[in-house]
Amino acid sequence: FAALVSDDINDEIKRRMEAGTMPDGCYELKPTGKTSTITDMAKAITLLEGIGLTKEQIIERSKLSLDKLSEDLKEKDDSTMVAAKKRVRDVLSDVLEVTETAPSLKRLRAPDELEVLPPEALP
Repeated sequence: FAALVSDDINDEIKRRMEAGTMPDGCYELKPTGKTSTITDMAKAITLLEGIGLTKEQIIERSKLSLDKLSEDLKEKDDSTMVAAKKRVRDVLSDVLEVTETAPSLKRLRAPDELEVLPPEALP
């Protein structure tokens, strides 16, 4: 439940800090980190080879996107995305590790007041 409201709570705390209504010493804003993304893979490979890395070393450190590979195959074969994804997964089956994700909750309706247990009734 906390994850559902944490972004809103953080936004409210920041708003109050900016407005000067948050008590001093409760929170501080820490600088964020930076993320770098290679935008031109072919050029990056050429540049890295220029400083002595081999193509094999570069590929070993690269992360392939199954979705992007499937999109490329879909365009190449003029197929559906479902068919392209299946083909990519089939071809890579010997080198794919599939992990199950935890199920997520989907709210169907708000609980009635009578259905909500008081804290003392919980195990």
